[in-house]
Amino acid sequence: MGKSAVAASVYLACLLASASACLAQSDLGKAAQAPEPSQDHAFDGTRPNYRADDRIMVEIPEGPVRLAQSLSVPIRFTGGKILRIGVTESLPDHSFLSNEKKDTPTGDLETRILQSTEDSRTIEVIPFQVGEVEISILAAFEDGGIAVKDFPIQVVPCAIGLTKFTLLHSFPVMPIVLVDREEERQQMLTPEVRYESLKYPIYLHNSEQLKLSVSQPGEQPVIEVNKYGLVQGLSPGRAVITGWFDGVQAKITVIVYSKENAPVR
Repeated sequence: MGKSAVAASVYLACLLASASACLAQSDLGKAAQAPEPSQDHAFDGTRPNYRADDRIMVEIPEGPVRLAQSLSVPIRFTGGKILRIGVTESLPDHSFLSNEKKDTPTGDLETRILQSTEDSRTIEVIPFQVGEVEISILAAFEDGGIAVKDFPIQVVPCAIGLTKFTLLHSFPVMPIVLVDREEERQQMLTPEVRYESLKYPIYLHNSEQLKLSVSQPGEQPVIEVNKYGLVQGLSPGRAVITGWFDGVQAKITVIVYSKENAPVR
């Protein structure tokens, strides 16, 4: 079971417990309390549906979604009144949706409610990672049912509102020493982007969504860089890595030292 599935399962338990608590305190009293969930439950018009997606209809975005840009996602619900809804993703923030806007990335995306009616919600989604992000919409119904709808979005780099792009945080140089162990002769790029609308930077998981190039001596390469941003030292010398993030350029210099000539730390 992957991280998203585990997070969704844990979140479902929390959602059900919270929904049951709300019902217990409402005017509906014990008659509206949800029975213990069972995998055998099926939505037949009389009993709640605990793990079904036919009660949630999502207008899934077509095509790629841009990093750190607002996206409106309409959602419709059928088969009963909604108590609460929530969203979880691969780095989950275990909280129910509200209309509060945040400026600090706390996971792979930020969500909040833009518009609400009796049988629908429009949520705002702002992705904070490039690549595929799996989203789960979870809803607690008044009849005790829980419904889940999972869908992925493909997030691509975006320069709109971008104020800074770096490949190694704020460091201009990456030193590598050719020690005996191969795994110690390598480092990862740590791309970072900053946006006008966000108080803190976004740290990208890897460099797979970037375009990278290396300038170095052709006769004796100094480094090797894979698509994820892993830099492997090959021979002493200097090389320059250039990265492009939606057309915005950043560079770092990599200096590879022999074990004998490495600077004293």
